[in-house]
Amino acid sequence: MILKIKYVIILTTLTIISLHAKAQRDTSFYYLKNSGKVVQTKDSADYLLLIVPPDTSINKDLFILKAYYLNGKPRFVGGSLSSSVLKFQGNFINYFPNGHRMSLRAYNNGMLTGDAIEYYPNGKFYCKQSYVKVGANGNQQLLKDCSDSTGNVLAKDGNGSWILFNDAFSRITEQGRVVNGLKDSVWKVLKTDTSGFLNDYKKGKLLSSKYYRILGGQTVIYEPGSPDPYKESVPEFVGGIDAFQIFLTRNIRYPAEARKNGTQGKVVISFVVEKDGTLTDIKVAQRVGDGCDEEAVRVVRLSPPWKLAMQNGKPVRSAYSFPITFSLSN
Repeated sequence: MILKIKYVIILTTLTIISLHAKAQRDTSFYYLKNSGKVVQTKDSADYLLLIVPPDTSINKDLFILKAYYLNGKPRFVGGSLSSSVLKFQGNFINYFPNGHRMSLRAYNNGMLTGDAIEYYPNGKFYCKQSYVKVGANGNQQLLKDCSDSTGNVLAKDGNGSWILFNDAFSRITEQGRVVNGLKDSVWKVLKTDTSGFLNDYKKGKLLSSKYYRILGGQTVIYEPGSPDPYKESVPEFVGGIDAFQIFLTRNIRYPAEARKNGTQGKVVISFVVEKDGTLTDIKVAQRVGDGCDEEAVRVVRLSPPWKLAMQNGKPVRSAYSFPITFSLSN
């Protein structure tokens, strides 16, 4: 399978805004967020990027990139064919905040090429992937070797089991088998500890995807397109929020005292939607005065039963709050 890959590793295409640049001899440096956004001060930044002009004795076309965490430790080192819109070129080394290597990668004209090696935050080998150019605009990604964080080998030479992690390596996000470097058989995509997707692959091609939940220790699988009866939901006025607004407009009577004094404002009402949809414990969370608070409570008490909040397929009591605005026309 040919994957057209857009890379967002540390930086991909970052437009450098000259207004924010600070020159230090021939080197420019920038404060950046993890998203790649340039910011003005160190306090609002996640890291510092230095762009060093090419060393003409080595490569006259290659700018040197050096990034540092705010604690001074290196974040990555590499090269770019441009200093305005970064286009990665050559070897890159990325580092974790603890100083351990995160990855070794190589780029050609902004695209990953050859072998990419990644490591766990504890310094141990995590995986090796290969990127082979296929056609003018696509790369084929091959999953080669993978180990767990203790060093146990999971996959070798493109065959075995594979695990993917979130950016912080705090939890597994996907796991499955690879055959000849491609995803094969069913891969589990873990959205939460009890739900996710089962993606069926054959030679890297996705054949089907099914949603699953773990309920009572059992895995319940839903066919594509079928609703999830155990999906969590919040309480709702029948017809939605617009219908609730219409209900309030039709029933509210502007208090005479508030009209006389020109009182306007927003009353925030809090209440509990019970398991049968009725509203209880109706209170004023934010007051306006001159009878507006009492009128807001009176109208909410007139409300018909709401749609229930659901959790794990069962109705639950749920707290809710809503602003009611009192406004006088000219």
